[in-house]
Amino acid sequence: LDGAQNTLTAYSLGSLETFMRMVEGGRGITIIPELALSQLDDSRKELVRLFAIPRPARQIRLISNTDSIRFTLLTVLKNEIRASIPEDMYQLKPKQYLV
Repeated sequence: LDGAQNTLTAYSLGSLETFMRMVEGGRGITIIPELALSQLDDSRKELVRLFAIPRPARQIRLISNTDSIRFTLLTVLKNEIRASIPEDMYQLKPKQYLV
């Protein structure tokens, strides 16, 4: 049980890259964000399987009082995040639903 527990701990502390390498080696499956697909080479893209319909999506909100210093920081953060996301990801795609 100790070995199994250590393995579980190692996997829970792993990075997205670690999990993708496990999949490449035939040692499991993982879920990666759609935004990560653009970083994959062709051999890794061949391993990708989309969710069955309805395909899940999520929405992220940043909330703060407008009179707080955090509001300014969140505005800057929001602008940086939006600048890094491709335009086609701003809207839900057909057969995609918020979960």
